[in-house]
Amino acid sequence: MSEPEPSRPGAILRAEREALGVTVREVSETLNLSIAVIEAIEEDDYARLPGPVFARGYVRSYARLLELDPEPLVAQYPRPPDPVPLTRSRPESPVWEWIRRRPELVLGAAAAALVLLLVLLVMWLWPGGDDGAAPGAAGSEAVLEEDQASAAFDEAVTTPWQVAAPESVAQAAPRLVSHGAPDGVIEPFRAPSPDSGIVHRITERGDDRLEFTFIEDSWVEVRNAIGAPLYSELNRGGTELVLVGEGPFRILLGYAPGVELTFNGEPLPLAPHTRDNVANLVLGQ
Repeated sequence: MSEPEPSRPGAILRAEREALGVTVREVSETLNLSIAVIEAIEEDDYARLPGPVFARGYVRSYARLLELDPEPLVAQYPRPPDPVPLTRSRPESPVWEWIRRRPELVLGAAAAALVLLLVLLVMWLWPGGDDGAAPGAAGSEAVLEEDQASAAFDEAVTTPWQVAAPESVAQAAPRLVSHGAPDGVIEPFRAPSPDSGIVHRITERGDDRLEFTFIEDSWVEVRNAIGAPLYSELNRGGTELVLVGEGPFRILLGYAPGVELTFNGEPLPLAPHTRDNVANLVLGQ
């Protein structure tokens, strides 16, 4: 009586490998994966594999190496969660941001405005001519107090906008001057969300162009020279991505065999930068 054929993905891959007379080490060296990863795949030990995206990619590569149809095997592996859609939040007005951060100055300005209102109220209610003072004297004094109160109010409101951002903060990450804010107010640069178009600008300046074509699902992470994140997203197979900015760029590809990369019009081979199907490289130095 013949034994039943294996049904688990790992058991199927192991049975086919052994039928072909191929060792685990030979598979490991061909796929550029560790022996521990190959053993975890054959044992269907998901806990030892680095997440659903990588696990599915490893199984697909292993099946193709053995000339098996990968889709029935990959279908039995957990699917990665769908990416959370980015919502566009309305940027907070620079004025309200300043008010929230500097309440003591707001209170000072309110006090100055209250003094001004009290002076005007006294001028309006105070009876004139009874003490023999010249009519113009009281008016001149009131105008002077009004000017002083107005000057105090203007200084309290406008002074904070003249404070320039510290040099260390300005250099910590990509920055962008807000067109709607007063001079000197600097806001952090934010990369556009994926649904804003096929071409995404990830730095304020620069014309370096990164073009990704995804044959398989792959995570993409791009950072600048000092390690600040510029872009990170899971991209689906069959899609394309174009990023524009100023290099150098530090790039990580979660599943490099499923990605084609072009930098400034030149196709780049990813194999020299790939280990365990994960590529790390720096472009634009």
